[in-house]
Amino acid sequence: MADRVLTPDQHARVREIFDRALSLAAGAAREAFVTTTCADDPIVQAEVMSLLEALEQSAEDWQDAVPAVVARELQQVTDRWARPAPTRVGARIGAYELVRLVGEGGMGAVFEGARIDAAFEQRVAIKFLRRVDAGDLAQRRFRHERQILASLQHPNIAALFDGGVSEDGQLYLVMEFVDGTPITQYADERRLDLRARLGLLRQVCAAVQHAHGKLVVHRDLKPGNILVTHDGQVKLLDFGIARLLRDDLPEAAAPLTADGTVPFTPEYASPEQVRGLPV
Repeated sequence: MADRVLTPDQHARVREIFDRALSLAAGAAREAFVTTTCADDPIVQAEVMSLLEALEQSAEDWQDAVPAVVARELQQVTDRWARPAPTRVGARIGAYELVRLVGEGGMGAVFEGARIDAAFEQRVAIKFLRRVDAGDLAQRRFRHERQILASLQHPNIAALFDGGVSEDGQLYLVMEFVDGTPITQYADERRLDLRARLGLLRQVCAAVQHAHGKLVVHRDLKPGNILVTHDGQVKLLDFGIARLLRDDLPEAAAPLTADGTVPFTPEYASPEQVRGLPV
């Protein structure tokens, strides 16, 4: 990559646009999407294209390419303007010890945690706001997700247990740990018939209906956010860009990206999201 200096907001936007571009077919479709989306910021455009080129030029398959190429390139972007986040495995957050890194996304990292006090045994997922994204907008988005999760109590929605600020100043959520696979992968690996697939879909609909009953619209329903456990229970995750349809709550009207647009995954977005209309 060229030696470009990014602001924290630009870095967050690079991650977001790169994630969205990955849902499109490699080649012209991705390039057109990035060119259009980043027309107002050539620095962000150049960074995203550099990441995509690094991925596409790799001779490795998809599973190997992500950690070996994409993560390396993203780290190079981070290193140009921010201190790398310290390794957290083994650290203690409240009553929990961080066991392993589960995954990373546009807003932060998720760790598996284990309760270490004498009260009872419990596995949890602990989601941290990425340190480099810890600006006012990102913090509002993170608190927005916590507010939404606190209002939802349903067997098909990953539950929120706790939340707060760590000793080094990072926001975090403590959630139900879901040991599962994306719904499409689950159905394909088990060669489920139509009736079984509809059974999974009924669970998804139950979770979405519960959220709608609380005036919450998820806005990012996709296989990666719908996991199925080994015993066939659906769990809906990641309400990071959900919308609260209540005018009395200030967060309901808050913009969810630096430029005031709403992020979405093109392949799974609803027509009104793509058109920029109210959900």
